[in-house]
Amino acid sequence: MANKTMKKSLIAGAIIGTLVFIVAWAALTRPPAQTETVESPPSGAVAINKTEPEKTDPPGPEKAGIGPAEVKAPETPGAQNQVEGDASGVDARTATNPEPGPASNDGPEVAVVSTGAGEPEDKAREMPPLTPYEDEEKMWEAMLARPQRLQNPESFPYWDCVLVSSSENALPPAVVLALVKLSSNFDPKYTVDEYHGLMKIAWPEPARTLGFDEKVSMLEDPCRNIEAGCIMLRKLFDSSDRQWTPALAAFRKQALSVNPKTLSPDDVKFSAAVRNEVESIMAQGFVKTEKEFFMAFDTKVGAVSMKEHIKKEAGVEMAIAENEYGYVLMLPYQGEEQKAEKLEKIEKYTGLAPQQQ
Repeated sequence: MANKTMKKSLIAGAIIGTLVFIVAWAALTRPPAQTETVESPPSGAVAINKTEPEKTDPPGPEKAGIGPAEVKAPETPGAQNQVEGDASGVDARTATNPEPGPASNDGPEVAVVSTGAGEPEDKAREMPPLTPYEDEEKMWEAMLARPQRLQNPESFPYWDCVLVSSSENALPPAVVLALVKLSSNFDPKYTVDEYHGLMKIAWPEPARTLGFDEKVSMLEDPCRNIEAGCIMLRKLFDSSDRQWTPALAAFRKQALSVNPKTLSPDDVKFSAAVRNEVESIMAQGFVKTEKEFFMAFDTKVGAVSMKEHIKKEAGVEMAIAENEYGYVLMLPYQGEEQKAEKLEKIEKYTGLAPQQQ
């Protein structure tokens, strides 16, 4: 009995000794806590040992409510690398440590950063197409931006009158010459209805408003007619915000007011015809246009109808003149070769030939 009691005491002692050894070993192997000793304070103060707290990871943006932009899960396949930036458009992945070196097409797909609702910033906005009027005005600007040099200007009829009046009204001489060419083909005695002279100035208005009180002077004096036309064109040009298409449209109608909103396709075509004539004058100089009698009519309606028919079927532009017998359809041409070509086309496509006078 005594032996059993002794054995139990030995075993209990061994266990207790082992536990004491383990606790002592753990205390010896644990690293000491870092301490920071504050310099000795003034007399009467107590020195303090600060134990540095254990470091922990800072809270993320979702915990603190601040920080870089939120990283969102991609909504489309293949977009795992897309990061939505803040309003400045900076990618959170490369803002602090951008990768050096040139861009490579073999790398990961770069996301397009949007600044808000709608399309991405770098997408080009589609501009609306130009209207025929705006397109015509752009052509005028481009043409007049080039140096203006006339070929042999002295060869043009009434060049001295054109030069004086265009200079006084700050107009390009080539534009005035083109208007004279298209209006009357340099015929000072041109008269159709209320339109008279080289620039087809209407009588009594707007001639009287422009300061021309005598109808005879406008018919017999080419320089006076050109002067009236230049004064009128300058007024229209200024009142149309210095745009040629509406100014020429009003001149064509002999109106003293301009309204670009009411321009018709015919107005734009007339502007284009004047512009093309300016180009021709600048390139070729003066080319005299002759006119030959083609057909006579008792009424203006009949002459206009036939003119439109020949234009539509044969593509030949005719002119209408008025004389003591009624209205006459005339064939304009420059040189005998062009005259023969136009007559051949008219006969081929309309079956018409010049009447015998």
